[in-house]
Amino acid sequence: MSTSPDRSDGNQKHADLSLDLGISAGVAALFLLLRVLAVSEWDWHTAADVAETIDFGDAIPLAFGTLFAWPALTGTLLVIVLPLALISILRSGRGAVRQLRLSDLVLVAAAMAGVAALVTSLNDWWVLVCVVVLPVVFVGVWLLNTHEGAQAITTALTRRVGLIGIMGILVIAAVVDTPWMSRESIVTTAGEFEVYVLETEPGFLKVLTVDGRQFEIIDTSTVLSRTVVD
Repeated sequence: MSTSPDRSDGNQKHADLSLDLGISAGVAALFLLLRVLAVSEWDWHTAADVAETIDFGDAIPLAFGTLFAWPALTGTLLVIVLPLALISILRSGRGAVRQLRLSDLVLVAAAMAGVAALVTSLNDWWVLVCVVVLPVVFVGVWLLNTHEGAQAITTALTRRVGLIGIMGILVIAAVVDTPWMSRESIVTTAGEFEVYVLETEPGFLKVLTVDGRQFEIIDTSTVLSRTVVD
C-alpha cells in the first residue's frame, strides 16, 4: 500500500512544525533559566526562590525587560542578525537554492521592530545607521564576491541566521544581570532598602535586594512607602 505524495508532504510538514514548536519551547525554558540565574548572580539557592515567582506568562515582559536592560548589547545583536536575515531572503529568490520561509520574514520584522524601539525610546541612532548601511554593504559584497571560500562562509552564515539570533539572545540572557522589573526604594519600620519586587501577594512582598541579590519576604504591614528608582 503506497502513500500519496500529498500525504507524505503533509506528514513531513506536521513533523517539522512539531519539531519547531519543541525547539521554541526548549529555547524559551533555557532563556528563563539563564535570566533567573543571571539576576541571582548565579547563586543556585537564590535562583530557586526567584524561579518560584515566575511562570511562562511572564516570558514576554521578561524578554522585553532583558533586551532593553543593556541597549548596546541588544543593538549589536540586531546589527549582526538583520543584515544576515536580509541576505538569507535575497538568496531564497535566486534560482532553486531554497524556498523562502516565513521564519525569515518574521525574523526580519522582529529585528526591525527592535531597531525602531531602540531608536524611538532610547535615541540609539547608531543602531539605525548600522542596519541601514551594513545590509547594503553585505549584500553588495555577497553579490559581487566570486571567491568560493567567501561565498561558502556567507552561505553558511545566512543559512544559520536563526541559530545565530537564538545564540545571541541566550548570551544576552546569561550576561545581563539587571532584573526585568523596576528598582524600588522601600521604606519599612526597619529602615530603607532598594529592592526589585518580584511578586506582590496579600500581606507580603517577595523581593530581591539590589545589594547582594538576596531573596527576602517583607510583611506589607511594615511597609511605609514604595518609590520607583530611576
